[in-house]
Amino acid sequence: MDIGERIKNLRNEKKITQKDLAHKLQVATTAVSAWERGANRPMVEKIAAMSEIFDVPFTYFFAEEMKNRNFGVFLYGERLRNLRKEKGWTQLEVARKVGVSKQTYSHYEKENRRPSLEMAYKLSEVYNVNINDVFGSDSVENSNNGDQLEEWMIEIINAQGSQKEAIKDMWEIVKKYS
Repeated sequence: MDIGERIKNLRNEKKITQKDLAHKLQVATTAVSAWERGANRPMVEKIAAMSEIFDVPFTYFFAEEMKNRNFGVFLYGERLRNLRKEKGWTQLEVARKVGVSKQTYSHYEKENRRPSLEMAYKLSEVYNVNINDVFGSDSVENSNNGDQLEEWMIEIINAQGSQKEAIKDMWEIVKKYS
C-alpha cells in the first residue's frame, strides 16, 4: 500500500472528506486528491501533520517503502498491532500481560516509544513469536548504542535514491521536533 492509499484509508476510517483534510492541512482539495491518486506526494510537514490528525506514527506512511528496503526498525508497531488483533486482545489486555500501562503499550504500537530489550522479549513471549520476527535486531533499545549507531550510519551511507530521500525527510522532522 503506497502513501496515497494509506492517506485515503485513514481518511475514510476517520470519516473525513478530502475537503476537510485539505482544510486541516491548509492545502487545496486537489492536492489531497492528487496524493491519494499517487499523482503527487505530500511534503514532509504535511505527512507529520497527518500523523497527528490520524493518530498514527509518522513512519506509518512509509511502511511499505521501508519494508521493501529492510527498514524493519520502523515497523514493529504495525507488527505488534497485527499480532494483538490476531489474538483478539485489547491493548489493555496485552499491557497487563507484560506489566505496563495501557498508555505505554499504546506508545509501542504507535512507535512513539521503543521497548527495552527486556520488554521486547516479554512481548515476544506473550505473542509466542520469535523476537526478531516482531522487532528485528535494530528495533529495541539496548546498552550497545554505539554499535547500533554505527550500523545505522552504514545503512545511511549505503542508501540509494528514494530511500536516501526518505532518510533526509525523516531527519528534517527529527530536527524540527527535537
